[in-house]
Amino acid sequence: MTTPPNPIENALTLSDLAKMTQAQLDALYLAAQTPRISDMNGATNGIPLAGPTPASAIPFVPWKGKSFKPLNMVEGVGNNRIQMSPLAPEVNEFNFKFTLGDPIDGDNAVIVLDYNNIGNAPAFRIIRDDIKKVNPTLFLGRMYQTTLHGFQFLLYFALEFPAST
Repeated sequence: MTTPPNPIENALTLSDLAKMTQAQLDALYLAAQTPRISDMNGATNGIPLAGPTPASAIPFVPWKGKSFKPLNMVEGVGNNRIQMSPLAPEVNEFNFKFTLGDPIDGDNAVIVLDYNNIGNAPAFRIIRDDIKKVNPTLFLGRMYQTTLHGFQFLLYFALEFPAST
């Protein structure tokens, strides 16, 4: 039995998520749906959300979103869209593999982004993102850092398809 769509969640946008507190994002993340690999296809617009440093405290954020390419029904590859200054060209950096997997927090399966590959700097190889689906075009992610004691939550981020570039 599937849960009927929540009209409030379906109406949410990237800018709505940017206004939410960490407690509101926690509740939304726990209630969000498990995406399919096929949902993650193409370029997204992205914004960092609540975490140790509020996104509003950062004057310019070079991270613009992510790009996804499903390889089959169970896995895909992607990268982050980076623009180092408003006049600089956008580049694709920090490659990842993605699969459906168990979440670090919560019950429902998530899309897991794994940055542990030889092409990434060591500081990025210890990053893991878990992503859930808020509505057909909006996704909420949690970024973690691997530590000796497990995973440490760093921040929330939001992704919206399709990206305008």
